[in-house]
Amino acid sequence: MMSDEGWLSDRRLAWLLGITIVALIARLMFLGDRIAHWDEGRVGYEILRYMATGAWEYRPIVHGPFLPQVNKHVFAILGAGDFSARVIVAVVGGLLPLAAWLYRDHLDRVELVVLAGFLAADPLLLYYSRFMRNDVLVAAFAFVAFGCLLRLLESGRVRYLHFAALAFGLSLTTKENAILYPVAIGGAVILLFDHRLFLARDAEPSWKTVARRHLWRVGRGLIRYRYHLAIAVIEILLIVVYFYAPRAGPTGGIGLWKALLTPSMLPDVIQAGTVGAGEKLVSQWIQGSLNEHGYLPFLGSFLKALGGASGGLALFALIGFLVDRYGGDRPRNLVSLGFYWGFASVLGYPIAVDIRAPWSAIHAVVPLAIPAAVGIAIIYRWGMEALADNDRVGVGLAGLVLLLVAGQVAGTAVSGVYLNDQREGNVLVQYAQPEGEMRPALDAVDRAAADSNGLDVLWYGRYFLVENESQADRLPLADGEWYNRLPLPWYLELSEATVNSTATPGGLEAWLASEDPPVVITCQGVEECPSEGSMDGLRRRLDGYTELTYEGRQFRLEFVFFIEDRYLA
Repeated sequence: MMSDEGWLSDRRLAWLLGITIVALIARLMFLGDRIAHWDEGRVGYEILRYMATGAWEYRPIVHGPFLPQVNKHVFAILGAGDFSARVIVAVVGGLLPLAAWLYRDHLDRVELVVLAGFLAADPLLLYYSRFMRNDVLVAAFAFVAFGCLLRLLESGRVRYLHFAALAFGLSLTTKENAILYPVAIGGAVILLFDHRLFLARDAEPSWKTVARRHLWRVGRGLIRYRYHLAIAVIEILLIVVYFYAPRAGPTGGIGLWKALLTPSMLPDVIQAGTVGAGEKLVSQWIQGSLNEHGYLPFLGSFLKALGGASGGLALFALIGFLVDRYGGDRPRNLVSLGFYWGFASVLGYPIAVDIRAPWSAIHAVVPLAIPAAVGIAIIYRWGMEALADNDRVGVGLAGLVLLLVAGQVAGTAVSGVYLNDQREGNVLVQYAQPEGEMRPALDAVDRAAADSNGLDVLWYGRYFLVENESQADRLPLADGEWYNRLPLPWYLELSEATVNSTATPGGLEAWLASEDPPVVITCQGVEECPSEGSMDGLRRRLDGYTELTYEGRQFRLEFVFFIEDRYLA
């Protein structure tokens, strides 16, 4: 084992740094090109309203507070937009390959480099690192936290415990499924403990003695680090309170910064950021109805995403696990643990999630990358041994397998992430992703909002109707169809556009006569959209406007823009 002092001269780290640089470039280039997904639009809009009002509180349906609290500052520095909205996730996802360094005591050089390569290039990780969503964040923070604990056990350096507390605390602020990571890892550790007892069943010392020794070692470690463990718990609580505590802004109610001026408010703020947030989580995700669905259809969708996007990784995870388990003197704990952790995620997430979406498979891909790296390393060593023996057939077969895996990863990543990132049929895309050619219309809306002094955008149709637009100043909305407009409210808020809505031809005519809005947005393809007759009348009425139609989501909703010609480039 190499000491921490010699890590700068370790060539493995140089490989990891090179892979990480490539991963960052792959995530940052063209980052702002894709039109915001439905979820990105909702979260982005809420962050803009949070910045405008100063008021925020945790809502489990939009997941943890990490993105609102961090992107608020990112927007203030870089300006709000699709690039800045995604850049934090891109940076965390791009740095994830470097976290493989924490696993260096348990993997050889080739395995370590391949692990970093999988974390850099896996299509699911790459696509959703370029997405303002929490799944890559929670997976990355949990992976780092676990790696820090491994380094603590291997080196005995207590600083790794505090690094683990920081990473795990951040994972808790990203998404509610962070609590499933200790469950999955704990279950894997129990299986590893059973391994040890099984191997000792007919040997000396007996399995009972082995069990006592391991339990005694655990207890002794807990006693040794008891003060640091207590500090680590406090560190996690501080992170949780900071992120989850409500912000009151200039309105009434409790808030974190108000509590600094009014110390008597502090207990209520701490309660809201800990117990109160936990109660909301349980009510929404455990006791609520979001998880009441059939298991097999969700499992099928999960496996389709995993196999279609990361099939090579999953296959070599199985190979690496089996060869490591049965091909050597004894299986390595980390390889088995990574497989058990990933397999538990495959079986468990179809129960925990509320919709069938490819991003759920991320939570299996990250742990499965460990045994997958072992599987690829086996083929690589086989090829190198064949080369040393001048076995051309063996070299050719090993090279072919490695090329096929690299081709599958690279082909799916390039096609799905860059060339075909918004199309139906792309296994990486969740159905609420609009098409990408909408930019000309959004640019025209931005110009119209900057030029107009009155109503900028009129929504037309029952599908978009909101009786009182001021209700959208702070989400959630109790009434109205505001959510059907997503992701467009994100872009309208960026443009500071004034909006209103109507559902009737008479209401439309009244708005056109009084305000003459430069942009009218309606829809087709959904029952609540205007009829074809109403659309024909609208086209005749809006003389001097250009009609632009874009696919809004993959269930055939189409956004229809009518934009005054003078605002089109």
